[in-house]
Parts: sequence; structure tokens; C-alpha cells
Amino acid sequence: NMLYALGADGWSSDYRDESSLLTEVAGRLCYKAFGVGLNPNITRVREGNMQYVNNLLDQLHGSVLEHSSVSFALLNVSRILTHELVRHRVGIAFSQESQRFVRLDRFSVWVPDLTPSLGALWDHEHSGNTDTEARDDWIANRQAMFLEAVESISETAKANIAHLVEQWGIDANGVPFHIKKGLTSALRRFVPGGVQTHIIVSANHRTWRHNLNVRTAPGAEQEIVECFDLIGEILVADYPAIYQDVELIPHDTGVHFKLKKV
Repeated sequence: NMLYALGADGWSSDYRDESSLLTEVAGRLCYKAFGVGLNPNITRVREGNMQYVNNLLDQLHGSVLEHSSVSFALLNVSRILTHELVRHRVGIAFSQESQRFVRLDRFSVWVPDLTPSLGALWDHEHSGNTDTEARDDWIANRQAMFLEAVESISETAKANIAHLVEQWGIDANGVPFHIKKGLTSALRRFVPGGVQTHIIVSANHRTWRHNLNVRTAPGAEQEIVECFDLIGEILVADYPAIYQDVELIPHDTGVHFKLKKV
């Protein structure tokens, strides 16, 4: 095997997960640092998976994080979220529910909590007003207006889709699937951008670290922050060595998973 070929067949690691093991092995291979004596330039080696990976992070040796990946299924997220997410192209792959093949006669819309944004708007327009009850009522009223508008748009879209499906008769026996697909593609024009969808995302750990850092930061879209906060909790718990440098910083819409750029 590889370790035997390198003369390091006696080496072992106290790794917790296979991603951390592969990261450590890749790092040690770069420097032939499996033990003293293998590389005459090295007089001592750092022991322990957690400690070794931490040193790789400190040295910004991020390429070794690209050898292992993690996949997540994001269900009932909005097309708004997925449209932002698929802009990331390096070290990441996507498989998303198709709106050409899956008819949206029944759908729901992901609706954000506008309390932080509406609160900021109130504070901007009513500087010096300390009436918290009036502020809370104003925010609740505007949030209700938004929800009502979203519901109205969604119900109108569903009604139009149902009407056209019935008038076209595309559910009749014998209608070829390629015809249904073409008409389904047209019907998706009715649905709002916040319509819920499903996507599987696979990425290497270097890419996940980057995404966590930027997609949970203050100012990121609320739904994306909430989604990536959940992803971050899993990654930190399951791969503690790779994410050991994380700094958790609470903000208005979630928690920023601040990580070194490696």
C-alpha cells in the first residue's frame, strides 16, 4: 500500500472521521512527514490528527481539504436560494428538481421573517421614537401585508395552472410525455421565485468552508443563512478537525460561521 511504499507502514492516526484522515495523509505526503527519518529536512513531526490538521489550517494549506467531500439534500428550499447557491462553481456539484418535468400545480413558497428588516426600516423612519408597542404593531402589520400578498400571488398562479391544465387536457390518457414536458415548462412561468424546490449539493471541504464563511455572514439572504447554519452545525459536529478554527458570531438573522480562508 501507499504507506509501505513510502517506508511509513508503521504510521497510524488518531483520526475521528475519514475526511480528517485523508486530509492528514495528504498533508503528510506533501512533506513526507509520517515520521522522523523519512525526510532528512525534518527533525521532528507533529503528532495527532487534530493538531496536524490545525497546523495545515494555520499554514493556509487548503488544497488538502479538496480530497474529501460531503453531500447534503436541501429539501423545500426556495428557487431563490438555489439560484444563489449554484453560482458557486469550484469543487461543488448540484442535482436539482426539474420544473420542466415536475408540474407545479401544487406548490408552497418559502416566506422570510421580515422582523429584522422591517425593524430597521422603522428605526430609520422614526428616529428617536421609543414607543416599542407602536414599533411592534407596525412591524406585525407590514409582515401580515407581505404574507397576504404572497398568498394572493400563489393562489392566482395555482388557479391559472389548474385552468390551463384542464383546458389543454394534458392529463388525458395517451398524451405523450414529451408534450406534457413542453407544456409543463410553459406553466412554470406562473410561479413566484420563492417557490420551494429540492436540490442535492456535494462539495469538498475547502468549498464548504468557503460557503459557510460567506453564506452565514451578516448581510447574507435570510433563508440562506438559516440553511447554512444547519449545514454548519453538522459539519462542525461530524468533522471537528477540519472545522476546529470556526468562530461562531451571532447576528440578526443567524450565526456567522467565521473560518480562515485557506
